[in-house]
Amino acid sequence: MSVSYDVVLSQALCQRLLQQQKTAKEPMLGYLFGRVTSSAIQCVGCALDNEGVLLSFGYDLVGVFCVSCSQPEAQVYQLCQPLLLKYQEAGKLGSAESAVLVYTSAANPTAVFTRTVSLEMEPPCEPRSVSVLRDLGQGTVTLRARASLLLPFEMNSDPKYLRENVEVACKRLKERLQPEVLALKLEGCGSLLRRCSPESTLQDLVDQSGDGGGRRRRSKEAQDVLNLAVLVQSTGDAAVESCGLSCTPVIHYQRKVFRSASVVLPLDVVCAVGLDEPP
Repeated sequence: MSVSYDVVLSQALCQRLLQQQKTAKEPMLGYLFGRVTSSAIQCVGCALDNEGVLLSFGYDLVGVFCVSCSQPEAQVYQLCQPLLLKYQEAGKLGSAESAVLVYTSAANPTAVFTRTVSLEMEPPCEPRSVSVLRDLGQGTVTLRARASLLLPFEMNSDPKYLRENVEVACKRLKERLQPEVLALKLEGCGSLLRRCSPESTLQDLVDQSGDGGGRRRRSKEAQDVLNLAVLVQSTGDAAVESCGLSCTPVIHYQRKVFRSASVVLPLDVVCAVGLDEPP
């Protein structure tokens, strides 16, 4: 059985869909992003489906839209159903129960129609209520920051070992970029971007984000002790006879010159900052 929900649409979303309706020559499909609250599903904006790449800009994926030319409602649902199934199977939808279907029709070019769809793929039903708000989403600012990040790795003439070195470097970099311990500073304003967590303070994040940069670097020309192994830990005739070797500890060392390289990785951070969220 389909479950009905309150739906809140932003005025900018409705205007954009109606504008697309004026020039559409064939059906246009995409997804809706917004927020799922305890009282309603809020639809802030929409974007075209770009080969399965979802750009929700910090919002939840709340449904799909269809700019229709002349299709009746039943055909609109048939067009949107595969797209909705794809998002559901990928686990992208913000609600585990229902999604919003918003569409336009050439028969009434000044109206936006809204339905709710159960994720059990039952036919759409009327929402409990539909509201259009002018300032929906204005309490949140979407911020996009771009930077670069160095990825150092050890060079090797053997492609196999070179690939392993790059994979190890990427793994270390991934560990540094964990959202629980990562804070980004915006140049020129002194603001910090971090994941909001009531359990962690900013000082906790700083203390946990150390990467060992203050450790002493090894000299390229130094002889490094790679392995220290005491082969025999006991003395006496019995120990010597049992192993047939001298009881002298052995130090394995190797002279090795490290050649390193680094590449610059682009870093693109997208976050949503709300008025009701801590700075």
